[in-house]
Amino acid sequence: MTANLVGAYSTDILSKFDTLVSDIFADFNDPIRTYQYEAYYADRDTVMRIGIRLAGLVCLHEGSTITEIGTDSGFGALTLALFSKNCEVYSCDIREESIIEAKKRANRLDINNVHFVHGDVDALAAALPSRATFAHVDAHHTKEACLRDLEGIYPYLFGRATLVVDDVDEANGVRSAVDEFLQNHPELIHVPTYYNFWVLRNGLEAKRR
Repeated sequence: MTANLVGAYSTDILSKFDTLVSDIFADFNDPIRTYQYEAYYADRDTVMRIGIRLAGLVCLHEGSTITEIGTDSGFGALTLALFSKNCEVYSCDIREESIIEAKKRANRLDINNVHFVHGDVDALAAALPSRATFAHVDAHHTKEACLRDLEGIYPYLFGRATLVVDDVDEANGVRSAVDEFLQNHPELIHVPTYYNFWVLRNGLEAKRR
């Protein structure tokens, strides 16, 4: 099930992750509660795989502030909160119903290091206690909206931060936004990782590590 994570994390964390995946999958198949969720939640294995990828990307960011734009079901933020030790996760969404459901899910799983913000990237930035070392961008997929999110969160990241953009390989608007964002910030480089996840880092800062 979570073979890639066993040994690195406690059984409590792995159990909560498995429950989270099951919870998301069950909600997708509830016709009353599916209006806000992405289509990939229909496949439990896909949900599990996405979560493991996020866990792998965030696991090195201990004792820091993590951000997410696009709460949706809360799956991304809660996965980040579970697998980022000693971190505080801040996630925003413009849809109040997403925030309400994500808070309920966090309470059910007793995940306390996650904070949900109702609003856009500006509201998220205002809620941050410090600059972040990790950002996950997965909100609206038009070029204009995605570019605004990227430009909006970038000033609130440390120089060595990791910026993960979701759905780049499947959403043309997101890919166009990322291409323009990279043109606007030549200091950033694309670090190949997983399909549909683009990791952007400051190339100059990376050399200083």
